[in-house]
Amino acid sequence: MAAYALTVLEEHGARSGLVGFIETVHSVMSAVADECAVPEMNVTVVLTGDITASIRARSETERDFTPERSGGIVKGKTIGLVRDFSETVIVLDTGTAAAAEELDEVELLHLVLHEYGHALRVCCTIGQVI
Repeated sequence: MAAYALTVLEEHGARSGLVGFIETVHSVMSAVADECAVPEMNVTVVLTGDITASIRARSETERDFTPERSGGIVKGKTIGLVRDFSETVIVLDTGTAAAAEELDEVELLHLVLHEYGHALRVCCTIGQVI
């Protein structure tokens, strides 16, 4: 059984009260990852009220990051800190504590699963090649 360590950080005025939700999703995704033979990995989930600042602070290649895309605004980003993604940061824009318009639970679940999917797929694929 592989280990999938989790650290959750809140910054830039992120909406609070989501750590337990992230821990629950991580637990489920860890079981899926283990079933799919994904190599061990350490995941840091950053809940933020300022996705631009949080991503720029964690990635050398994303120093000019902007969240605007042709399809809308980026709400999550997966950053591999090492080539094989065994050290991964997932940054999630949860809105600010004072924001009137925030993600609901279903949107947040979709966002978290989507970003975890990136990390698990890359970690598993590269882990099998190395």
